[in-house]
Amino acid sequence: MPTTSHDRGSFLVPREAFSGTTRFGEFRDQLGIASGVLSARLATLVEGGILAKENR
Repeated sequence: MPTTSHDRGSFLVPREAFSGTTRFGEFRDQLGIASGVLSARLATLVEGGILAKENR
């Protein structure tokens, strides 16, 4: 399993997901981070099995 980053931001994304946030734009708006940074964090969390990506 890939190593996930342990910076503060890595914990904010799952927190938002467990609070019910499901859409990329919602994550971006709630967390106030750049799209590229959010994409990288989501990809790392999906690779690590923390989150799952669903296509709608």
